[in-house]
Parts: sequence; C-alpha cells; structure tokens
Amino acid sequence: MQDLVITNAGQDLMTKLIAGETTAKFTSLQTSSHVYTIGDLATLESLEDVKQTTLVSGVSVTDSKTVQVFTRVDNTSVQEAYYINTIGLIAEDGEGNSILYAVSIADEHPDWMPAYVSGETPTGYSYTFNVKVSNSSSVVISVNPAATPTIEMFEAAVNKVDTIETDLGDTDISDIEDGTIKTILKLVYKKAILGKTAAERNGFVVIKDISDEMYATNSALRARVAAGDFTDLNPGNYIIGKTTGTKYWTVDIDYWYGNRTSGYGQTNYAESTHHLAIMPQQLIGVSELLWAGQLWTGDATINTVQGCAPWQATAGSRTGVGQNDTTGAYHNSYIRNTVLPKVYRYWLKADFEDHGIKVLSFYNLETNTINTSASCKGYSAWAGASSSWAWYDSSDNSAVKKCTLPSIQNLTGGDGFESSGYDAGVQKEQLAIFKAGMSYQDFLGDIANTQYARHTWTKNVASSAGACGVYDTGSSHANAASLALGVRPLAFIA
Repeated sequence: MQDLVITNAGQDLMTKLIAGETTAKFTSLQTSSHVYTIGDLATLESLEDVKQTTLVSGVSVTDSKTVQVFTRVDNTSVQEAYYINTIGLIAEDGEGNSILYAVSIADEHPDWMPAYVSGETPTGYSYTFNVKVSNSSSVVISVNPAATPTIEMFEAAVNKVDTIETDLGDTDISDIEDGTIKTILKLVYKKAILGKTAAERNGFVVIKDISDEMYATNSALRARVAAGDFTDLNPGNYIIGKTTGTKYWTVDIDYWYGNRTSGYGQTNYAESTHHLAIMPQQLIGVSELLWAGQLWTGDATINTVQGCAPWQATAGSRTGVGQNDTTGAYHNSYIRNTVLPKVYRYWLKADFEDHGIKVLSFYNLETNTINTSASCKGYSAWAGASSSWAWYDSSDNSAVKKCTLPSIQNLTGGDGFESSGYDAGVQKEQLAIFKAGMSYQDFLGDIANTQYARHTWTKNVASSAGACGVYDTGSSHANAASLALGVRPLAFIA
C-alpha cells in the first residue's frame, strides 16, 4: 500500500489536536475494492465499496508528532473474494464523532483477499501505519481486546521469540501454548513453524531460493523430502533450473501424495512418493520453441514467444495451424500430446532428471469426449461440454505423464468458465501457494506481456471451440483454442 493521505476531515481534527481542543482515538480500519486516484483522497468523507471493517489492534507513540497504528484483517468472514485497492483509517474525536482520518491506495499489485472456505487455513494481512497527528500526547493510546492480534499480544510474542533460536523452522516450540502466540509467531516470520508435515508447511508462503540445496550432491533436502520431512520448506521456495535458467516455484507440497486430490476412491492410482509440486514462472533459456505455427483465424503472425502455444492444432496445408475445435477434450488435445512432451524434453528433463532429480510419473483423470449439444456450465450461451473421462497412466505417454496443465481450480480456487464438472478431473484443489496468499501477478513477476505470454492455458475445456485460461491478473477466462498463450505445466519432483 502507498503512504497514507490525511483527509480534509483528518486535517481539521489534527488542527484541534495541536490546539489542545480535543483528543483522538483510532478505532477501526476499512478495506475497499474501489479504485481511487491519489487526487481523490483528501476530499473523501467515506469509502465506496467497503468490504470489511476491522478493529484497530493497538496504537503506540512513535514521536511527538506521529503514532503507529497496528491492525490485521483476515478472510474468515469473506464470502466473495476481492482486491484490497483502498484502506481507510477511522478516528473518533473526544466527543465520539467518527471520521475518515486517512486513506491509502494500493500500488501496482493490490493485496488479494480470497473468499474463506470452511476447514482451510485463513488468509490475512497485517498493516502497520505511521500516522501523522502533530500532537501525539492528545491521542488516546488503547489496546482493544476484541481485535486480534493486539499490540500486547504482539509484544508478548516478540519477547517469546527472543528466548528461542532464530530458525524457528528447526526449533521445538511445543512448550508454547496453542493459540494467539503461535499465530503471531507465524505472522512475524511469514513461515509455518509448527511440525514437518505437508499440511502444516503449506499454510504459509516463504520466498526463498533452494536451488543449491536441491542440486547438492547427496542432497540433505531431497533426503528429507523422500522421508516426508518438510522442515523449512514452504510454497514460494523456488529453484533456478541448472540448464535452462528457468525459475520454478514450489507451488504445493505433496499435492499428489496419497491421491490427495482424488476423492474418487481410486487407491490404485495414489502417489506414494513424497514430493514438491512445481510450476515454471515462464519457460525460458533454450532455443527450442514449443510451437512456431501460424494462427488459425487469419492472423499471419508467427508465434516466436518462448513458452507459448495453442491449446488445439492440427496438421494441414499450413503445418502446425491452430484449430478452434476441442473435440476429444483435454486427453486428445494438441497441447497435451505435442506441447507437453516438449516441455518435459527441453525443460523438466534438462533441469531435473539430467541432474539426478526425479520427475514423477503419475496417474491422472482426464476428459476425453465433448458433447457438442451440451451447454457450458460456466456460461450457458456457449455450446459444447466435456462429457466423459478416464484414468491414464504413464504407459499412455511417458513424457506427458511427467507433467499436466494446471486446472482453473488449481490457479484460482474457482470453476471459472469450465464446460462441466469433468474438466478438472482430480485437480480440484487450489495450489497452496495461491491459497496461502501469493497473487498470480506476484507469481508471474516481471515476465514481459508479449504475445499473451503472461496469460496461461489450463486443462479445462470451455466449449466446442474454446478452452479456459487465467489472465495475468489472476482472473479466469476462455479463449479460442487456436490462440498461442503461456504454457505453465504442473510437475512433481523428488
């Protein structure tokens, strides 16, 4: 978020504070999805499109003219996801009148507040603002016991941290009482510090380069993964490919283990090897293109963007021409059977298997038939929907079974424009890196927006002529199957 702008009403209150005519108490924070410009802020008296109001956890004096306000907002009451584009700080004067004291707007990448799903780890953000008041002695310093976490709790947690080792991921903290203190410790260190299991580690994103540990001879990290010990590993860890230079994010831990995503009782297809789920930020670093054909719909542009390809294509008078036809669904698609083997050969094999790191083969549930007369589940005006599926193992296509396209659900947590309930197969669970709070924009980083390179295909069909993808904003979309969009497959390493 950008620096706070004091509103006109806040300036008036500040004048009274300087004159000693009143006191001020910061009471709450509001989040809004509304997009304002910096020039709008001073005149605001209230925010539009307020999504959440949360109590201020506490206030402390920084100096004679500044106080620090601390609060936290989470998604436990959020039913519809939104971007936090604006934050408003509410103050109350000595007579109990509430005003919008200051406003902050998001920078280029606003925080994403997902809808809460029962049973999942809540997502939240903490905000600390240094607020100009020009007379801090007239500000009521209070700790609100109804807000979590409070400043008192925070300071207690920090004091507790001083008594244990810096690397909490490797420290036994079983003597710390369950509840607020452990929660705040997670907040402070932005990492899961409890236990070694995949479920515990998946709850927090930690940005960290683990390349050297992964590629080390007799790698201790890989030995721990093989044993199901994920100490000090989290979604957001990344590996720079040793051959291609590609950046692979760890997007989940043990995603496929024990057929975790299935729910279909297919125990014969369960994965028994502990692993890290990875996705490339972008496929870069080698001369081999995934596809260099001509676009189908009269566009003579030759695709030369690394890591882009159409969802569907057939050989014809123009070799490699794209085709807006999803007949055969994902299992029979061009992107699955021609593009993904190239991904394996030129990236996954080169960066991992050629260096002794196993890329898992696995069973997957894939759609294989389109009912052209059925309506799309996500948008009834479109015709064509996936109508059957089957399990496929590594004997079907060993290169393909080293990776798969992610589903809309993997990336966004929702169904988007998928044609039917068949499309995702067993890939119905959102990847931990996004569930725990990383935005898709941050996932993509500074990848150039060239020839749709920031837009990503998924395995979901949208209609007889289109397939589903995710925009660089993280929202789902559907496009003609012949378009050349980014290919960011999901793979599993051990």
